[in-house]
Amino acid sequence: MLHPELIDLVFELTKEGHYADIVTNGTLEKKFDELIEKLDDEQKKHLFIKFSFHYLELKKRNKMDEFVGNVNKIKISGISYSIEITPHDELVPFINEVKEFSIRQFGALPHITVARNEGTDEISLLTSYNREEYNNIWSQFNSELFRFKLSIFNQSRKCDFCYAGLWSLAVDLESGLYSQCYGGDVLGNFKNLDKPINFRAIGKCRLPHCFNGHAFLACGDIPELTTPFYYEERDREMITGEHWFKPEIRKFFSSKLYESNKVYDEFQKKKVMRLNNIMHIVCIGGRIKRHIVSLCKR
Repeated sequence: MLHPELIDLVFELTKEGHYADIVTNGTLEKKFDELIEKLDDEQKKHLFIKFSFHYLELKKRNKMDEFVGNVNKIKISGISYSIEITPHDELVPFINEVKEFSIRQFGALPHITVARNEGTDEISLLTSYNREEYNNIWSQFNSELFRFKLSIFNQSRKCDFCYAGLWSLAVDLESGLYSQCYGGDVLGNFKNLDKPINFRAIGKCRLPHCFNGHAFLACGDIPELTTPFYYEERDREMITGEHWFKPEIRKFFSSKLYESNKVYDEFQKKKVMRLNNIMHIVCIGGRIKRHIVSLCKR
């Protein structure tokens, strides 16, 4: 929410009919006022806010009232929302407190994601607990997001064919660069408006596991994989019977990418994999060459 052009960007995207998700720590009150005022009723139906619930930090900085107030503002405005906690060991002694607070203030428990340690080769769980203990501790929130993310955590996707890069893209709006996914090849730059988008499926994933599979896989990038719908990982039914997600958002995120895109046959998959291997080598070679040139200049 800090970026000065974010609200204008969301306005233009939702005006064109796209669906958008803003991830925020929920503390910038004036920005929420501006967002609510800027969007009309139809645009609000195309947006959801993912509130990152940093419970201990909000208490420490006396920001809890602002956070709760902004959640309520979004709720009243008709914009969909979700509340999510990144689990960490320091929060464990406060779990009952968090649960009681959440039911009282939000009408439901927050969803729980899975924390990862990117400083390890295998991108392991970021915790001092073993996997079974970790699951027992955080599963008490009954979060579909947590269930699915933990179920695919550390599961290699090298034997699957992933359509990320063809059916979905990761885009850096600052540089314009777009890639297959977070760990895939860079495919091009959206600043080159005269060139067509260079879609290319990632195929066999090179990462240890799909740590953001709650988005890519839940939306259907691997058709053969049974996954929950994306809305099931984000929505909650409150004690009042209301939902965090409004009907339009629920309907949109109740679809899979393979329902509206063509699935490759085995010949096409092999063709893509050969191209990926070639382009990956070229990509690595280009990075090494640029690094050598940079060292020479120094």
